[in-house]
Amino acid sequence: EGATRAIWHLAVNEDLRTAITKSGGIAPLVALLSSESEATQQHTAAAVESLVSGHAENQIALAKASAIGPLVNLLGAASTETPDHAIRALLHLASHFEEPRNTVVKHLVQVLSMRNAAAQMKSAEALAVLSRGSAENRKAITDANAIEPLVMLLGDGRRVRAETPQERAAAVIAELARSGENKASIVAVGGARPLVSMLSSDSVEAQKHAAAALWHLSALRSNREPIATLGCIAPLVDLLSGTSSEAQKYAAGILWQLSSSADDRIAMVNAGAIPQLVELLSSALGEAREHAAAVLSALARSQGSNKKAVAAAGGIRPLIGLLNEKSRWAQMH
Repeated sequence: EGATRAIWHLAVNEDLRTAITKSGGIAPLVALLSSESEATQQHTAAAVESLVSGHAENQIALAKASAIGPLVNLLGAASTETPDHAIRALLHLASHFEEPRNTVVKHLVQVLSMRNAAAQMKSAEALAVLSRGSAENRKAITDANAIEPLVMLLGDGRRVRAETPQERAAAVIAELARSGENKASIVAVGGARPLVSMLSSDSVEAQKHAAAALWHLSALRSNREPIATLGCIAPLVDLLSGTSSEAQKYAAGILWQLSSSADDRIAMVNAGAIPQLVELLSSALGEAREHAAAVLSALARSQGSNKKAVAAAGGIRPLIGLLNEKSRWAQMH
């Protein structure tokens, strides 16, 4: 235990990180990751984290020494520090090279189906970081068949709190939904229903991730009717006046995607969308203003009474103000 702690502190120095590896330190450290001593696990995971931080040669060496599996096994460790060291080490190992990244992703996806909430949380957290990193990472996660276990992890989407496996899974799905081939897959395995339920969560983060995911999913025309039939209009309208400007942006964007349907336009008006959209025209986020203007344009074109409702809600002045913006898209609507 004392030796692993010493190596942990020595590995903070870049030159010493190389020296530890050249002195044969990798193999015993990998073995100690599976120690029965919690303290030894913690210090060893911390030492491995330090060794691979910004050090490509050590990342290769530890991946070849089969460190990934034992590190993943520590995600459900009892102490709070050990999983944190393990997850950061795994993210370093996945940061530069394709083969270790794919191995890390494969192991993390397997953890999603374990009956260990703490490990699921750490796995989903790491996948969320990786999925934000690059299109290549998102493809690796998709190729590891992550979509179905991620959707399963969402549960029914109700009463989701921040910093839970469900909320982190929604964050990953929101990133994976950016890919064209994933849009249909996520809906096909039942991902839309829990995401719609999550729009009404008490967690602002969960609301934001759910709205982001549904925004990307609704970009695929064939997904729009299945999403709309789940009763998403009312919670989306509620989000327009929420505390998250990001969630507002995505909610308005989804309403814009759905506004091609006459039934959905009627549902938006009945849910009180017009005054909320007019309010959003003054948002600090340009995309939110653009989406709000687009929905109001669709509603106003569809029915004469909606034109009067937009005017009555004070929409004329902010719409004129959008004419002065550089965005041609906002000006068009």
